[in-house]
Amino acid sequence: MDIYLLAKCKFFIVSATGLAMIPRLFRKPQVFVNLIPLQMDSLLSLSQNSLIIPKKLLLRKENRFLTFKEMFELYLDIHYKGNYYEDNNIEPVENTPEEILDVVIEMDDRQNDTWQTQKADEELQDIFWSFLPSDVLKNKYRLRIGTEFLRKNKDLLKC
Repeated sequence: MDIYLLAKCKFFIVSATGLAMIPRLFRKPQVFVNLIPLQMDSLLSLSQNSLIIPKKLLLRKENRFLTFKEMFELYLDIHYKGNYYEDNNIEPVENTPEEILDVVIEMDDRQNDTWQTQKADEELQDIFWSFLPSDVLKNKYRLRIGTEFLRKNKDLLKC
């Protein structure tokens, strides 16, 4: 029944679980919340037209959040022994219920063709995706960061 529901859903709300791969098999868009790590590998595993909101990463020593550029530059090796974030004095911060609700509403509006894109929001998306070496995720996969998440976290777009 789980597989049937994932095959028939309009979109799938997910975080880092084994089920995250199933909707992709059926080409169902995903709303991926609490995405961590924010790296090319994790983004490539998403379905086309998916929306993402990553966890913010608090750098404890400086009492500030890492920028998106800094998140992409973290070197996270799957063979690392220990807790990378704890060992580097970084605290991952869960998405808030409001952030999750905003991105789910956006996906529903996009699926119903009622979402209105603003020029300023497209500029924020362009800045975010410019931190990656390739535009394949933005153009071929048509991935997007949740619009309201970007609006409220513009400071994370700084270089």
